[in-house]
Amino acid sequence: MPKIKHSKILTIIIILNIILIITASCSNDKSNSNKLIPNNQTNNDETEEEYNNIQDTGSLVSKPKHIENTIINNRPTQYQIGSNGGTFVLGDYNGDPKTFNIIVATEDVSLSIIKRFQISLMEYNEDTGEWFVFPGDHAKGDGKGYTLDMTDDGKEIMTIYLRDDVFWTDGVKMNADDWVWFWNNIYTDQYISPGGHERTTIVMKDGSKEKITAEYINQFEFRLIFPRPLGEPEIFADFSPMPKHILEPIYEEKTQEDLFTLWSIDTPLTEIVGNGPWILTKYLPNEALIFESNPKFFLKDMEGNNLPYLDKLIIISVLDQNTLNIKFVGGDLDTYQIQNSDFKQMVEGSEVGGYRLLNGGVSPDTEFVVFNQNRKSKRMKDNPVIEWFSKKEFRQAMSYLIDRKTIINQIHMGLAEPDSTYFSKSSPYFDPDIQVDDSYDPDRALTLLQSIGIRDRDGNGILEDDDENEIHFELNTNSGNKEREKTINSIVNSWKTYGINAFPSSIEFNVLVTRLTSSYDWDSVLISLENGLFPFNDNIYLSSGNLHIWNPKKTIPTTEWESRVDNLYLLAKYQPNFDIRKDLINDMFSILYDQLPMIPLVSKNIFRVVKNVWGNVNWDIWSEIGGYNNIRLFMK
Repeated sequence: MPKIKHSKILTIIIILNIILIITASCSNDKSNSNKLIPNNQTNNDETEEEYNNIQDTGSLVSKPKHIENTIINNRPTQYQIGSNGGTFVLGDYNGDPKTFNIIVATEDVSLSIIKRFQISLMEYNEDTGEWFVFPGDHAKGDGKGYTLDMTDDGKEIMTIYLRDDVFWTDGVKMNADDWVWFWNNIYTDQYISPGGHERTTIVMKDGSKEKITAEYINQFEFRLIFPRPLGEPEIFADFSPMPKHILEPIYEEKTQEDLFTLWSIDTPLTEIVGNGPWILTKYLPNEALIFESNPKFFLKDMEGNNLPYLDKLIIISVLDQNTLNIKFVGGDLDTYQIQNSDFKQMVEGSEVGGYRLLNGGVSPDTEFVVFNQNRKSKRMKDNPVIEWFSKKEFRQAMSYLIDRKTIINQIHMGLAEPDSTYFSKSSPYFDPDIQVDDSYDPDRALTLLQSIGIRDRDGNGILEDDDENEIHFELNTNSGNKEREKTINSIVNSWKTYGINAFPSSIEFNVLVTRLTSSYDWDSVLISLENGLFPFNDNIYLSSGNLHIWNPKKTIPTTEWESRVDNLYLLAKYQPNFDIRKDLINDMFSILYDQLPMIPLVSKNIFRVVKNVWGNVNWDIWSEIGGYNNIRLFMK
């Protein structure tokens, strides 16, 4: 099934700087969004005519292919000095947040809001391929704000050097104690933060487990102590603390439930204390979130002007993508990510509408079909579909029966390409010889199905298994995403042509996430995961992971192949040598692409429209519009 070059090593663990979150649309995970690069402030808003004069600047990420009537972000990303003021209105259709509390936030919508007012420790510069401490003293640690050292007893020490001008919005200065206390008491606690606990628990060579611990040095320095060396220690080091002076009294005097209900969506917004560039000042459910710039935010531009340049940032929430288009054309939005089916219309209206069309490149996210293999799910009890879904031949056949070219041409207007990986092809870990076979091959599919006893036994045009059960099941996706709704219809129609009786169904996004991660009440789903340059996420690839969607939260791997993936994953996680680590990753993905627990579909070109009045737009699939958290966006 996979296009594979066999690597030499047989056994991995992978982890990401933040947990990959199931997404309702293409959006960047933190390791892939544009990070603040505090240098070179020059104009980078290229016109289409200037495109062909752009030279390869040496950025590690690929430059998007030229598409007529669009503008790209030239890298390395550079910014003009802007002016303060203005309100920027951004469109979104992902729904409402469930919480403003980072401790309990798990879904993308809540996390995307929290990151506006709460900073994280580590950031990644896609242009240079280097990590740096975001609130760091970059005069130390070789300009990155941290150092890595080994101890005589085999531990790895990351020493963090912090800035001395970071304040919480209530006026309290942030210091190393905030980071250390939150790490040791909240983030790594098994019961308060199961996800953080899992990410920071290290499996030692003898099979025992030890935690990564934080140790206070002085007011603006602390260290993270890794019990053993890691392949990508910066990924493990990233976290986002809440203020110690707010949490500690609750932690010591009240209940765990009080921690969980802190900063709910019903909390008066004046009680939320952050340290990021924005302050959430108004939340209107099903309508909008309104932010004002944080005057205490520590970053300045090269001339000492406050960032963000904007006075306000408004995120409009709508029910579907079509409404975004209506609002943008009507002047209610400054930007939104368009559907590819609207590309021609938006090009034709750009001059009169006073906007430009930005070409972000091919999406790094994986949009895929996944089948429920969880035998402990009530839905799967005495259900014949579990026997089909659990066979790799069935999953491979379903992939061969997906006509990706038709999806690209009819749904994405040719502005996409077949997807054959679980992570970005710009990644240093990508091997072009190890990919999913994305070909459309009905004959091969029917042969595979017959090999497991599935064929048309009575001539009625519908396939049956050995027990004469007709092959039928549901294929869900999230409602409001018209491209996905069209895609599941296309897939179902293709499958029905060859006797697979699937039924398309659209479900509200948060309900769908609950089914995938909690109730397990589903047959098959088209969904996506945020991906990026690092194919590392134990929450997905380990059998114990919550986002091991096809069969999650297993203390012992259910299958032999999942056991091999777990082993490879763990070997790579603790392998400091990049070349060996990459071989381990290749071996892991060779197994995954053969077993196909997730069937990748297509990677679409991502386009965004933005009004011409805005400067420092500099957007692509790796970058937020206006840079990190929109802070450099300004009105011309």
